[in-house]
Amino acid sequence: MIISLYFQFWLILTSTLQELFCTNLQIL
Repeated sequence: MIISLYFQFWLILTSTLQELFCTNLQIL
């Protein structure tokens, strides 16, 4: 259960970073 929670958190974190990266690319 703890592993799945950690995995969920990691997915959210990576998706947020990916979104920020894409918006930064658009700005550039």
